[in-house]
Amino acid sequence: MTFKNRCRTAYAGLTLILVAVFIGGLIFNINSLYAAVYNDISELHTHHGKAAIDFHNLARTVADFESDEQGNNLQVVDNSVLERQVVDIQIELAVGNLHAARQHIASLRSQLGGLKARFHTELASRAADVAPPPEPTTGLKVPILIYHYTPPDFDAILNGLQQRGYTAITLDDLAAGLRGAPLPAKPVIITFDDGFSNQMTAFHQLQAHNVKATFYIINGGERSHWCIGAARRPGPCGDSYLSWDEVRELDRSGLITIGAHTVDHEALATDSPADQQFEIFQGKAELESQLGHPVRHFAYPYGSFNNVTIALVRQAGFDTAVTTLPGEVHDLGSLYTLRRVRDAYELK
Repeated sequence: MTFKNRCRTAYAGLTLILVAVFIGGLIFNINSLYAAVYNDISELHTHHGKAAIDFHNLARTVADFESDEQGNNLQVVDNSVLERQVVDIQIELAVGNLHAARQHIASLRSQLGGLKARFHTELASRAADVAPPPEPTTGLKVPILIYHYTPPDFDAILNGLQQRGYTAITLDDLAAGLRGAPLPAKPVIITFDDGFSNQMTAFHQLQAHNVKATFYIINGGERSHWCIGAARRPGPCGDSYLSWDEVRELDRSGLITIGAHTVDHEALATDSPADQQFEIFQGKAELESQLGHPVRHFAYPYGSFNNVTIALVRQAGFDTAVTTLPGEVHDLGSLYTLRRVRDAYELK
């Protein structure tokens, strides 16, 4: 029996057979799993609704990630680690344990975000002509938190930050502070990359706490096959993204600063100067057209940049740019290589 057929059998209710095969040492190709999920998506949606759609998109994302690893001869995680989690979620859906499935989907999404950043950082290092800049030893200590999906405990994170005396500020505030303007005693900046639709949950929680944040938006375009970003077209492409209407809603809220994250979310240090210029300049121009005002802040996709990238970001008219490098201290010389923090619970 093929793996595809075993998947269908599992969805029909014979989950114990799949568990036994898996525990017995099943090794499978993630693309086979994705194909099975794609073919059975109508049946899954009938029984499990959005959880099944999310699983389908996640399986596609895992498949694409593993293909990228193979195509670039660069592996940052053993494939079995991801594949085992995909099968676990599939089994949970098969037996109707939707709560556990949703939790595991969110967890795997978060893991993939970190793995993708690591993969593209290592890939970019092959082509980069600039070493990572050292963290400033003097300057302002302002942690910039980085998120991709809304953490399940985001409300608790916001409560904890407020209880520890932190005040959320904007990147404009940071730039002004580095030039001598006063800042709160314990400033913090909250950022979300990519513009996933899941981030609307974070937005509503930020509203409830009256906390400011910055959302870096991917536009989406031909190079990314219209599968990502605010311009994403319908189809089995993977994650869902905020629409332009939702991006404008965030922008009008008074709490959210919209930043640019390129057209197609490419690892810029691996692109030619001409391609980098297109991604940076066109991404900014389209965002400004959609919002009706200048966009001043930028995030390097995957944290990938080199000297050319930094020069182009400056030329495009951005005031700041954030990386995925760890650190909390910033000075005027690091406005285009701002560091970020991944764990809010580490902040004292």
